[in-house]
Amino acid sequence: MLDFIFIKQSNVETLFNTYGILQVCLIALTLFLSKFIGAKLLNKVFGSWQGLAHFAQEAISKITSRSVFVVLMLLDSIVFGILIHPPILLGSFLILGIVLLLIRTIAVIFTYAIRNQTHQTFFYNGIYLSLISVFFISACNLNHLLVDKFNKFTFQIGNSRISGWEVVSDAFIITVTCLMMSSIMFTLNDMIKQMSGADKDTIKLMLRLNKLLVSLITIFIVLPEVGINLTALSVFGGAIGIGVGFGLQKIVSNFLSAFIILLDKSVKIGDRIVINNLTGNVSKITIRYVVIKCLDDTEVLIPNEKFMTEAIINHTYSSSDFGLELTVGVGYQVDLRQAIQLIRDAIKKTPNINHERESIIYVREFAESAINIFIRVWPNDSLRNSNPVRNELHIEIIESFKRNNIEIPFPKLDVYLK
Repeated sequence: MLDFIFIKQSNVETLFNTYGILQVCLIALTLFLSKFIGAKLLNKVFGSWQGLAHFAQEAISKITSRSVFVVLMLLDSIVFGILIHPPILLGSFLILGIVLLLIRTIAVIFTYAIRNQTHQTFFYNGIYLSLISVFFISACNLNHLLVDKFNKFTFQIGNSRISGWEVVSDAFIITVTCLMMSSIMFTLNDMIKQMSGADKDTIKLMLRLNKLLVSLITIFIVLPEVGINLTALSVFGGAIGIGVGFGLQKIVSNFLSAFIILLDKSVKIGDRIVINNLTGNVSKITIRYVVIKCLDDTEVLIPNEKFMTEAIINHTYSSSDFGLELTVGVGYQVDLRQAIQLIRDAIKKTPNINHERESIIYVREFAESAINIFIRVWPNDSLRNSNPVRNELHIEIIESFKRNNIEIPFPKLDVYLK
């Protein structure tokens, strides 16, 4: 309970005499002057501080008028007390001004740790209104009245009887705690996002861990305040954990696998991978599954544990450039040296191929109907151009072979009739 009570008998009696009216006029004049002088200070003095940090500028703009009000009210109280009469109302408003200045300063410092403007406004208003409400309830001596009124409303839950005041106080504690912990979480999120040298997957992992830890801390702070025994809860949680552990093992496995994937960086967002005969790019990693966007733009959700237990081909594990492989068959009667040279010429004509890296062409095998020639080229921006390059190169090879009468064989079946 505060020693200062704004509504009390001496203050009320003072309002109805000459000295009281004079003090009220002086308070109104001080309010006007504090606004006027505060605006002038912001424009003339602080406006010339070009190097001042944005936070400092915003903080000063919010507390300037209240600071001026406190200074002027202090001077009014001293002068009025010496020359005229004991400044009962002026002293009360001086204390009021100091308290409001402290509340505004606390709210500004606490909320401006959050750099997101939307969050700043929300948390500033929430913290400021909460502190103001607590102060005025105490200052106006309304706390005992509110407690008595709310205690008249009670209801039964099992063997427990709960009063309205307990509900209101617990709701206030939960709201303030959630505001404070959310502010801390957003502040830590901003710090994590500005970490230098960390890739986006690591940042995403740290953001999730931060959210999880802050949520757990909030729960452990709030539960005892609302009368829930954590010791009994831990015993109950252990019993449930044993009962449902086997049923949740897949979920837990996927959850832990997500953190392992993000930590060891074996699969990253944007990688071109092959898993279970599916080829595509990793578009999203969640705590339960990895989203693979296939080459036909369909999306496949693969559980994270599959990446721990199955073989994966990652074309972009160490580099975003990967080769494009083709196989072309020619007849046994074809001049292989001529065919290989025509393939080299077709590669030179095909756009979006990196010619700084040497293309690989060699005879792979003698098949039943054809001699297979292996080709590997290196597209520019492999993730985007691999299919267009494959298409253009096929067309160039076919047209070149047709112009030079090189046969691309196909299986034949001879049927003899007797």
